[in-house]
Formats: sequence, structure tokens, C-alpha cells
Amino acid sequence: MKFFFKCFLIITAMMSNLLSSQNGSVLSDTLVNTKNAKIIVDLPVPKNSSAKNKKYPVFFILDSQEKNIVDIVKSNISYLQNFGKEIPEVIFVRVEIYDRSKLYFGEGVNELAGMLQKTIIHLNKYNALNYNVILGHSNSASFVLDLANDINLSKLFQVYIAYSPSQTVDKLNIPSQDVNLYLSHGGIGQYENSFKEETVAYKGKINSINSPKFKLKYDYFPTANHNTIIPMSIYNSINYAFDPWIISSLETDFIVNNKYDILKNLKAKYHVLEHITNVSHEISPNEYVYIANLYYGIEDFNKAISVTDEALAGTSPKDSDYYKIYFNRALYYFEIEDISKAKENIILAKKYITKETDEYNYAYPMIVYYDKFLDIYITTANNADREKKIIKLLELIKNEKKISNNNLLVNFIKKHLLEMKK
Repeated sequence: MKFFFKCFLIITAMMSNLLSSQNGSVLSDTLVNTKNAKIIVDLPVPKNSSAKNKKYPVFFILDSQEKNIVDIVKSNISYLQNFGKEIPEVIFVRVEIYDRSKLYFGEGVNELAGMLQKTIIHLNKYNALNYNVILGHSNSASFVLDLANDINLSKLFQVYIAYSPSQTVDKLNIPSQDVNLYLSHGGIGQYENSFKEETVAYKGKINSINSPKFKLKYDYFPTANHNTIIPMSIYNSINYAFDPWIISSLETDFIVNNKYDILKNLKAKYHVLEHITNVSHEISPNEYVYIANLYYGIEDFNKAISVTDEALAGTSPKDSDYYKIYFNRALYYFEIEDISKAKENIILAKKYITKETDEYNYAYPMIVYYDKFLDIYITTANNADREKKIIKLLELIKNEKKISNNNLLVNFIKKHLLEMKK
């Protein structure tokens, strides 16, 4: 183990120099290199000076029978980061084992766990959150389960991900702190069929202890074999690992049960996230509008208005998205036939939108358009004059791209304009 500690001292000095570099988006370095294992760390480089104190969750990827597992997992996380914008940037830790039958089982478990523990301690000196995820497949998934089952070692990680473990644990210990485990296996091929019975039995043991500290997300993919279980499990396991950051999952719960209090649960989720990051998380105007529109979608207009009432009280008029609250309230009030309130709110939307708003060139024409629609709707002019205005606005829908591309508002206004023409 002397070589291990010497390696740590050398790399500590190297990392302190590397962390100040701004030449790339990721800094990679070998933190441990012994005769049994290599541990490589990929650190995000702050994009600017304001982000230099930003902290990141840590994602450990153990090697597996599928040699490309690191690339598969990293590329999928990168895709979800760019596509959904909800999954945070992470520090990746790649763990390569030279003898998988030695370090993943028996006495080797403690040796490898010691390396991981020292890696965590080392990274905490820099920009790592105390939020560690570990993922394994096959033999390394068995190691993951051993860690989760050890009363002392289970404190190292907040989330454990095990794809198709080659073996589980005989006696399950009740953890002293929360353990979040994602477990999956497939149903095709010799490996999966031989592991299936033991994995299902292990799942039953977790359910039988009925401990609130041991949380399990379990997936069975009947068409997956021992290698395809990886891509089939990735989406669910990544979302499970980063659930405190993911808001869209609340919409799924709301769709299943529209009595689900999405705003209350978002506040609870942010409370958890504040505990993880030690950073205050306030609900933004965009998020309030997102929630209000879910109620608008099920035609609970009064609830949508209630959510925006809280939004006006709980957010700052200086926020560049503040205008969106008023803009959407105008739609909600129209639906409950309070046209004067709709008009009042669209005027306020026009007041609070500024040219500094990223969407100004797109959003301002929409506000003006909706304001014109309300003027037509409440006009006392003769029918011929009103119909001319209706035709003009309908033409605008066809010709003005900034307006015609907003399907939600266009469909809403078009519907009422056409009704007015009848």
C-alpha cells in the first residue's frame, strides 16, 4: 500500500496545479495506479471566474465485462445534461481493475473500498459535493451491493447502481443512514437466467426488512441480456441518481394523479437539494408558470391562478422572466371569463418585459398580439369592423413567424377568433 500513498501525494500536487488551468472543459488525471487498480478522475473546468467555486456531485464508474461501459454511461449523462438541462455537471471517476475476480470479492472488497474512500476524501478538498454515486455491472455490481450492505462502507455513497450483479449478499444489514439502490437485471441468455433467481430473492430481502433507510428502485427487462442490460438501465438509473435535481419527474407524478400537489413536492425537492449543495434554491418564475400550466392543461383555471398568485409574491420583478407570470395569468383569466383581469395582466406583462430578456424579440410580439386579440374581443364596434380586425389577426398568424410558431397561444386565440366570426 506504500505505493498507493506515494501516488496520492504526487497526484495531490499535480491536481492543485491542474485545477487552475482554463485550457479545456475537463481535466483528466490518474489519481491511483497500483498493480491491482487504476483510478482516473475527470474534473470539469469552470467556464468563467464566477463558477470557480461551483461544486459537483461525483459519479464513480466501475469497469465491467462490457469494456465500453465508461463511454456508454458518460455519453448518456452528457446527452441528458444537454437535452433536459436538469442533470448537473459531475466529476467522473473511472475505476479500472486488472483482476476483477480479486478486488470485487472477498478480502479484495476492503482493499478497493479503501482506495475509493481515499479518492472521495481527496476530491472533497477541491470542488466535490458530498454526493457520491457508484455504478457497477456484473462482478462490479456485486461489489456495489457489498458496499451498500456494509454498515461502515455504505456511508461512502449516497446512490448505488447495480446492473445484473453476478452475486448478491446472503445476510442483509439495516443501514445506519439512507441507502438509495438502483437494481436491474434482464431475462435473456445464460448469465441473466443464472443470476435472476438470486437477484429477485435479494429484492425480496430488501422489501422484507421494510426499512425507510433502504430505498430501492428495481427494473426487470425481460428482453435484455447481460450486455444490453446496460443501455436499457441507463436512463432510469441516471434519473434515479440525480432525482433531487430533476423537476420533470414531478410532472410524471402529476399526470398519474392530478391531485398530486406538485408545488408542495417541488419545495420538498429543493429542500433536499439545499441540504446536498448547501446553496439556496428558490422557485423561479419559469417554474411557477410551468406548474400553473399543468393545471391549465386539466382546465383547473382557478388553481393555475392561485399558483401564479404565489409566484408574484415569491419572485422578484427584476427577474427577466417575471413578465411570463402576467402573460399566462391573462390566459387563465380569459378562460374564467374575467376579461378585465385578462386585459390588466397582459398590460402588466408588457410593462415587465425588457429588451434584456433573452426571448424579447419572440415574446414581445406575442404579448402585443394577445393584447390586440383582447381589444377585438371586448370591442363595441360594429360587426363589420370587428370582423376586419379578426381577419387581420388571422392573417398575422399565417405570416408572422414569431407568432405562428407559438402553437399554444395561436391555437387558443384562433379558436376564439373563429368562434367570434360565426
